[in-house]
Amino acid sequence: MIDLKSKIMNEAIDSCLREMYRCSQPSADYDKLKEYAKEHPEEEKEFPTFKRYYLSTEQFKYILKKYAEAYHLIPGWKNNIETIKDEFETGSDKKEYKKDSYGEMFIERVPTPPLCERIGQENTKKVLEMLDEIDDSHKRDKDARYFYSSLSLGHSPTSNLKDVKEFWKDKGLELEFEERHCDEDVFFDMDMYEATSIKELEEHLIGPND
Repeated sequence: MIDLKSKIMNEAIDSCLREMYRCSQPSADYDKLKEYAKEHPEEEKEFPTFKRYYLSTEQFKYILKKYAEAYHLIPGWKNNIETIKDEFETGSDKKEYKKDSYGEMFIERVPTPPLCERIGQENTKKVLEMLDEIDDSHKRDKDARYFYSSLSLGHSPTSNLKDVKEFWKDKGLELEFEERHCDEDVFFDMDMYEATSIKELEEHLIGPND
């Protein structure tokens, strides 16, 4: 019997894939694609489903981030390590408690120098290398890493538009494709209007008097 944690993880991955294929080109029903793949294993082996559907890298990242946040699968450990390294390299700031002219206490943030100005360039290099070793040896955020790798290396739609075009052309279909190298706000608007293409989004955005 599958445990609750694994069940929720599988739900997160499947939900994200459904969204990706719904927004892919051509748009597709992920559950139906899975059933088709089971019924036609030879065809799936010859040319896997994920190679037949296109999703731009930008839209892939947008959808992945949305579901990672929804299921609390943000890799906090990695982000924290990167923040520490960045502040060691560039400097940070610290709190200093001071009194104003009325004798009231207030907090002032004072810049602090980068680590190399405190312990030297060579020692700083050793510290940063040690942080990399710590990050690599402590396999934290396992759930987040599993989620990201399952989507990135699994059955998500490809970002290779050329191959997808050729596949459908070989099938006798000349499909129109949008490259969708867009800012995040465009994908946000597509979500808002439940649009599966920029063309469909533009139709929603055109007012009745335009």
